[in-house]
Amino acid sequence: PAAAGAGAAAGAAGRAGDAIVGTPPGFESDAVFARMAANLRTQPRLPAKVEGSFGFTVTGGPGGAVAEWWVVARSDAAPRVAVGKPATKPDCLVTISDAHLVALAAGKLNGMSAYLSGKMKLKGDMRLAQKLAALIGAGPRSKL
Repeated sequence: PAAAGAGAAAGAAGRAGDAIVGTPPGFESDAVFARMAANLRTQPRLPAKVEGSFGFTVTGGPGGAVAEWWVVARSDAAPRVAVGKPATKPDCLVTISDAHLVALAAGKLNGMSAYLSGKMKLKGDMRLAQKLAALIGAGPRSKL
């Protein structure tokens, strides 16, 4: 319990730009997790809409680095985004490259085609993975 609390405190998204404490340097997808944290903070109904937890293994970072994040978006728990391994087993495990996660969040890569082409691997609750768009969503996209 003490370790889980420390991890939550160290990894919880802050309000100052929603930076994730402990983020490995050089991962472009850090901005995607910061957006998820901001969405969870500013959209109080989002956890009930998603109703699950995710573990992300992001590959292809600087120098081939691999990083892990976890996201809790449930109505029965405090929403959070953190770096590292989750304290409990997530409902859905996602493995994706840094570049593909950024493309997915930008709307340049379709989630279903990413899964079918092997760019994104899923374990656990596949239906929950379909709710990633709501979690990542940034609202209306710019036409630029």
